[in-house]
Amino acid sequence: MSIKQKVPVLNDGWVIKGTKEIPRLVNLKTTKIINLTGETLDYILLCDGTNDYLDIEQKYPQFDYETIDSFYKQFEEENVISIINKKISKINIDIAMGTKEPWLKEVHLDITNNCNLRCRHCFWGENLKKEENIPYEKWEKAIDDMHNSGVARIVLSGGEALTYKELYEIVKHIYDCNIMLASIFTNGTIYNEQFKKILDFIVEKNMRMVFYVSLDGFTAQQHDFIRGKGNFDKTIYFLKELKKYKDANNAEFKIIVNSLIHKQNYKDLISWYYFIDDLGLYGWRFTTGRVSGFLKCNVDKIKVSVHDCEEEFLKLINFLIDKYKKGENIMYVNIENLFSTKALKDKVMYIFDENLNICDYKYNACSVDPHGNVQFCTGWQNIKYGNVFKENIENIWLSPELQKLKNMKIKEIKDCQDCRYLKYCGGGCRLECKNIYAKDETICANFKIFEEKIIPLLKANNIRFDI
Repeated sequence: MSIKQKVPVLNDGWVIKGTKEIPRLVNLKTTKIINLTGETLDYILLCDGTNDYLDIEQKYPQFDYETIDSFYKQFEEENVISIINKKISKINIDIAMGTKEPWLKEVHLDITNNCNLRCRHCFWGENLKKEENIPYEKWEKAIDDMHNSGVARIVLSGGEALTYKELYEIVKHIYDCNIMLASIFTNGTIYNEQFKKILDFIVEKNMRMVFYVSLDGFTAQQHDFIRGKGNFDKTIYFLKELKKYKDANNAEFKIIVNSLIHKQNYKDLISWYYFIDDLGLYGWRFTTGRVSGFLKCNVDKIKVSVHDCEEEFLKLINFLIDKYKKGENIMYVNIENLFSTKALKDKVMYIFDENLNICDYKYNACSVDPHGNVQFCTGWQNIKYGNVFKENIENIWLSPELQKLKNMKIKEIKDCQDCRYLKYCGGGCRLECKNIYAKDETICANFKIFEEKIIPLLKANNIRFDI
């Protein structure tokens, strides 16, 4: 084949998002992101199957064939494009970008206030109501708007997302808009026909996403203490059926358990680990919880501190380290932002630089509540910046009020500047503070334990700390 006849074609799963200031190639299956320049974008847009190198050279005569071939081979090595030997019918390259930086990469959609449970720790509190859901047509239009603004990922939650009757239509529309469905959060008590239909669609489209399923103990007594009698059995049934479906269909979605550590379940975490691992699930994340919503009314009955759990946390961490050193497979575990098995595998644990933004991991994200109100995050319910049913989400996202908080630096937290734990905690959660410049006193003791007890374990296993 002559070099002039080579035809670059964008591979399936790649779309163009980001902003007009910084376009990005985004892979909707792997979430890989490649920043582009304006000229590079023009070259990628020619990869629609109808242009060979001769056509491209005629459009850009300043470049010879070897230069063109060298450019496209870089992207071929990244599995972004394929180079074939003849033209094909034109493929559609989806391009949808915001107007300017910062890029709104992810939106967390709380699509309903409704929930079939009334958990004793729920951060929604009295905001959890039985009411008419927003009609699907409004969410459909809002998702269209998110696509046009360059959004790459959507997270679905509630209330309980699986109570929303048109959830299948929402999942399908997200996919049709070339937005990645990153995850669905659920209490794992509703395994009905609509959910099976959603699973069939996820498998049909080979979607790589995560189901986060709440499980607050490895016995009925522990779990139902938080979520109500009989719900442990429902959730275990849900998890087993979901895993069975995943295996039967060779599905690529992951199942991760989310847990609240409380007074009835914080002891014997290793047995709990084995219980989840025996279910064949991908991972387990747990926290002692933040005092908000219904937990405010139940602190004395439910809440434990990291100090209370220190001995059990260290037992589990040592147990996981030992298993890893023996070469045994270990389930993904994340402990209260103090330890993750990912650090064992990657040999690195990331710390905070004072010039990073607060909530750096969600810098390019916002949330939308069940009434369409845009919030800093799903936990920050009292401050609203605009409504997606009334105005363009990008205009809300770029508003000075929201961006002032999104661009706040860790070094601006005045109360924490002389604290040696700041590089580990990043200042904590602004939601938990008296004001946005104050100390998050709920986590200071946690990172004292981290420094004194956990860091030595990490360093002994050759885990480095990096920004």
